[in-house]
Amino acid sequence: MHNFLLKKIRSRQGGAWLLALTYIILGTVLRLSFLVASASEVTWSWTTFAALLIGFIFDIAMAGFFAIPFALISSFCKSERFRLFLIPLWCFGVFLFTFWKISEILFWQEFAVRFNFIAVDYLVYTSEVVKNIRESYNMPLIFLAVFSLAAGFYFLWRKCGYTQLWSEGVVEDATPHWWTPMLLVVPVLVIPSYSY
Repeated sequence: MHNFLLKKIRSRQGGAWLLALTYIILGTVLRLSFLVASASEVTWSWTTFAALLIGFIFDIAMAGFFAIPFALISSFCKSERFRLFLIPLWCFGVFLFTFWKISEILFWQEFAVRFNFIAVDYLVYTSEVVKNIRESYNMPLIFLAVFSLAAGFYFLWRKCGYTQLWSEGVVEDATPHWWTPMLLVVPVLVIPSYSY
């Protein structure tokens, strides 16, 4: 499995794979954290672990979905533009993922549930919600935490040598492959279809 992952990272689409992997890690850690936080209220049975597994599969599908735009851009981005464009774009994607997950934590602290119909109401009454959030939370501190965590992921992958592999893969894999990002569509289409 590790060799398969290394092979995928050392390619033009390495950033898309790292982006998807980062999302899966964030989603899994968040789900397990919520489970531990509500351990006293959880009915420990096989259905609990089945729900965790379904959530993990859902995260894989979502990771593929979110990695598709980045994969498409990577397919047509020439190697000399790698550091100037792809890496900042990748970091922005991780920043958005991290912001989303921290938002879920704050929502959980407020309502003891994950995003649901209340979150939809938040989208409808955006101005009131934004005002309430600004008054209730230390936004500079939250953004600092989001930025730090997102930067931490980049430096983690750099420390592991994954960003170097990705860089080498972009240079070596000079020919764009339009079909590669299409492979990421498979889990997005198959998993939801199977669930119905």
